[in-house]
Amino acid sequence: MRKTVQVIFFVLLSACASNVVSFYVVDEQKIDFSTFSFYERKTNNLSSEQLKIDSLIEQNISIILINKGFNNQSKSDIYISYSITLGATSSSSVENNRFNNYNYSPYQNVNTTHYKEGVMLIEIFNKQDKLLWQGSKSFKVRKSIDTKELLIQYAKEITSSFKSNL
Repeated sequence: MRKTVQVIFFVLLSACASNVVSFYVVDEQKIDFSTFSFYERKTNNLSSEQLKIDSLIEQNISIILINKGFNNQSKSDIYISYSITLGATSSSSVENNRFNNYNYSPYQNVNTTHYKEGVMLIEIFNKQDKLLWQGSKSFKVRKSIDTKELLIQYAKEITSSFKSNL
């Protein structure tokens, strides 16, 4: 029983760790570009705070790509797209039957935690709108973490995982 609990705990711990997931749709050596730009985003329905975060994410993606040797130009070789998907989810745990000093309690406590969970996705397309590369990272929204800073950091991490052939 104890070994099973350790294995389950390890699996849960591994599942909670969020790493950048990235893949190349075409061979990395065939991705050849010197300039990039962003697809025009529909920002009509965004609040001023969301617009500010959107701008900071785009700025940080640009900084990483410029540091990798690329130029941000309106007419470019490739186009960058990014999105953030957010949804409500929950997790539950069951505290099994308890023993105290003298008797057995047949009751079980069920603890449920509700939270928001999301995924940030960054994609690179060529001029023909063919997907060349995609990177993503999942996250949980918590009161103890500044979500704006988290999203900016994740944009940097995801973009940094893109390995150019320069």
